[in-house]
Parts: sequence; C-alpha cells; structure tokens
Amino acid sequence: MKFKPYATLKPQGSQPEDGDGETTVEVKPDAGLDLRYPIKDFTVDLTLNPDFAQIEADPDLVNLSDIPLRFPEKRPFFLEGNELFQMPIDLFYSRRVEDLIGGGKVIGKFSKYNLAFMEAVAGPENPDKEIEEGELPLANYNYSVFRLQRELGKTSSVGLLGVNKQRGSTYDRAGGVDARVQLPADVNLNLEYAREWKAGGLKMADSTADDLIFVQLARRTNVFSLDAVYADIGEHFNPETGFIPRVDRRGLVIRSRYNKQYKGTLERLRGEAEYERLVNHAGELTNHRARFSGLLGVNNIFFLLGPEWYYHVNDNNEPLTDRTVRFFAGWFPPKYVQIRNTGSFGVRDNKDTFFIRPEITIRPTAKLSFELILQRLHERAPETTQWQLSEWTRRFIVNYQFAQRMYARASAQFTLEKERRVFALFAYEYRPESNFFIVYNDNRDVDGDTERIVFIKIAHLLKTNLF
Repeated sequence: MKFKPYATLKPQGSQPEDGDGETTVEVKPDAGLDLRYPIKDFTVDLTLNPDFAQIEADPDLVNLSDIPLRFPEKRPFFLEGNELFQMPIDLFYSRRVEDLIGGGKVIGKFSKYNLAFMEAVAGPENPDKEIEEGELPLANYNYSVFRLQRELGKTSSVGLLGVNKQRGSTYDRAGGVDARVQLPADVNLNLEYAREWKAGGLKMADSTADDLIFVQLARRTNVFSLDAVYADIGEHFNPETGFIPRVDRRGLVIRSRYNKQYKGTLERLRGEAEYERLVNHAGELTNHRARFSGLLGVNNIFFLLGPEWYYHVNDNNEPLTDRTVRFFAGWFPPKYVQIRNTGSFGVRDNKDTFFIRPEITIRPTAKLSFELILQRLHERAPETTQWQLSEWTRRFIVNYQFAQRMYARASAQFTLEKERRVFALFAYEYRPESNFFIVYNDNRDVDGDTERIVFIKIAHLLKTNLF
C-alpha cells in the first residue's frame, strides 16, 4: 500500500480595483492524502482534500466555432485509466468534476474484461451558469461512474457505461452501450446508444428522459481516409457529466482525407473535404456545411488553405450563413525554432471577421525553451465601415529543465479586457513519487481586482505491507 500525505501553505493577498484600498493577506495551511492499494489485477486509489494548484490553468482560446472547446484533463487523480471512460460521444468528461473534495476509484482487468469504477464528491461546476439555466441546486454533488468493457480480439470491443450526478433526490443519470468493431479492409465500425434521466432541477417539475444514437463507419489508411457518421441526439439529451457537442440534432457528417508523405524537397501533400447536414427533431434544417482544405509541405515549410460554407441557426434561432477561408503557414526546421500562424477571414455570424494566431517556439538548448502565442480577432458589423478589435490575447511561456526530476515553468497571459494571469512553478521530485512544489499566481480580473498567491506543497510517498 502506498500512502502519499501532503501539506500545503498558501499565503494569499488581494487588492481592490482602485489600488487605494487595504491589501488583505491571509495564510491558509492545509493537508490531504492520496492512497493506492494494488489488489492482484486491480488498483484502488483514494484521495482526500486534493489540491491541484501546481497545475496551470487553461489558456484563453478564441473559439470561432459553435461547438464548445474541449480541454484535456491534467489532474493526476483522473488521468490514470481515464481512457477507459471514453466513448464515441462521452457520457463522462472528467473536467465536469470541479472543486474535487474527495474520491475513490478502482481500475483493473480480469480475463478479457476491463473494469473501472469511480466515486467522487465535488462542489458546483459553474454556480453562475447553474443558477441561470436552472440546473441542479448549488451544493456538493456525488459523482458515480461505472465502466465495463469486453475485448473482442485485438482491435474490437464492446462495453457499457453508467454515470450519475446526484444530491438527495435531485439527479442527472446516463447509461449507454458502445462497440468498436474491426472489419476487413481496414474498416472500423463504431456504435453507441445512450439514454439520460434527469429529475429535480430548479426549473423541472417532472423528470425528463431522452436518447442518443451514434453510428460511424470509417476506413483509415496512411494515404486515404473516409468516414461517415450518423448521429441522433435527443432534444433533451444533455448529461451534465458528459461532453455533448450539440443537442437536438440528427443527421450525417462525411469526411475524406488524402495524405501523402514524400522524401525530398516535397515533403507532404494533403487534401481534406467535409460535408455536414443536421436537422432538429422538428425537422428544421439547423446545420449545413461544406468545407475543403489543401496542405503543401516543402523544405520544412507548410501552407494550408481551406474555404468553408456554413449555414447554421444560432441560440436565438436566427439563421446565419458563414463564408470563410482558414489558412495556416508554418516553418519547422529540425532545431532551435518553430514558427506557425493559424487564421481565418470572411463572413462569420453576419460579421466580417479576420483572425490570426501567430506562435513562435525557440529552443536555444535542450533544457530551455521560450514560447510566444498571440491571438487577435477583428470584426466589422454590416452597417459600419470600422473594424473593431474583439479579442487580443498575449501569452508568454518559459520552460527550463534543471535535471531529470527538477524543472521550472512560467507563463504570463494578458487579454483585451486587461485581465492578467501570471503563473510560475518550481517542481522537484526529490525521491520517486515524492514531490516539492512552489507556485506563484498573480491574477487580475475584468473588474481590476488583483489576487496574489504563493503556494507551497510537499507530498511524500510512504509504503507499507500492512495489508
């Protein structure tokens, strides 16, 4: 059995917007515990009062699509075995579990079966959003996830998953089955059926239930790929524990890709095409898209150009037709520097838009790297001739690897609204699985209020043969 107790010390200061008010400083000591117990082919993990302050916050990204951004999981408790919970459309997206208070999970394999179970207690995911939309009452929630998967040969499987988010008689539950089948000629068939049950929300007098159906047929090779997806996502199907890109949609998406790599001056040729047509359950057309792109790589320099036509209905039920072109240019020499720029221009959401995201990475040595990432979005309404700067984000990152188990990282981000987010981390693994962290955060919000935090954490691994 492995015990990993940890202690934290968090001196924290805050200052009001005008800068003239009194700066308040408080010191918050805390402690927590991680425990791991292997039982034959299974591993039991428990965590109590975890603190993830050493994990950097997600960067601010400009989202030009009508699908929410999906950020990767970084917290150690959720990382191991997280792939077992994945489905074609995820009913459990671990980033929904925020403000984790404690939890436990069991992950293992017996014969040809993979098994995973997780239980967690956490605070509200997004209090402002939940009050506005009438979701579950604001309080600590219990999360339960169960996954059983049966391997069929080396590349096929069938499984089931159940997830529950609950407080008292208020709940949001979903369950589903999925299958991944390897067919001849490099063809894959992916299937999913799921159903959600919800009761007790602030605006729901009665319980609701709805379904999801997903079918994908794909053939992917090194040169040519083709896949077709049919999805039917119910009008009320939207588990608060999952990542559901769209609700109340049914229809077809077809994608194809040609990708050829060469040795010599010409390095790569790639072409992609996508067609999408979706309707809601009233039979009304909601999404209709056609887009193409071509990429050329010559002597470590890559260029991409991709026109797109997209008809869609926004949240206010207004029909919009976008006509845009996305582009990419990048230089990727073997050493020292990488330069790339992503962007788009055209009509989007009934506005003229121009977006660029230049990035540069410099690695003067094997241990040191610098990154600069900029995002700039200009928009112009139909009735005006003036362009307006809508987004302007600057992000700077420095990494230094002192030794194999010791590194430092610092980042600073600034936005158009004068928000500031500064993060600095020193991490040292002084013995296997035992860590020492020093973290500094300096954050200023839109209102100008500033918060500065120094976070010190030590986690020490203990082993015992008690059981």
